[in-house]
Amino acid sequence: MDITERQQELLIAIIREFIDTGSAVGSLSLQEKLKLNVSPATIRNEMAELVKKGYLYMKHSSGGRIPTTKAWRFYIHKVKPKNPINVIKDTEQEIKYQLNILKFETEKLIMRSLDYLHHMTAKYSNCFGR
Repeated sequence: MDITERQQELLIAIIREFIDTGSAVGSLSLQEKLKLNVSPATIRNEMAELVKKGYLYMKHSSGGRIPTTKAWRFYIHKVKPKNPINVIKDTEQEIKYQLNILKFETEKLIMRSLDYLHHMTAKYSNCFGR
């Protein structure tokens, strides 16, 4: 792995905070909320390393960080679900059928897809300890 154990723990905490808030995560708020045994400056340094390694993205120099695709992949592989998610085959087929009907109506297709994702993630979010 190209990141240290502390960076892994910090990255998981950042991703969970991002999931909870939907906002960029700052070092001070993270340190206060999680009661970490390191200073906000240390967290900022580790976050800077995670930015360099492609796990976090920083929109503004004074703003917080948000997870990248690489971070999400790490999270999915590192944080195993408590209960594996098994979408019932009939449900999967129904979703494919419904989305196929809308394949030429881009806006409706996107909205319906987001609706399915919203309901599925809400239903299965407890699998990841959230």
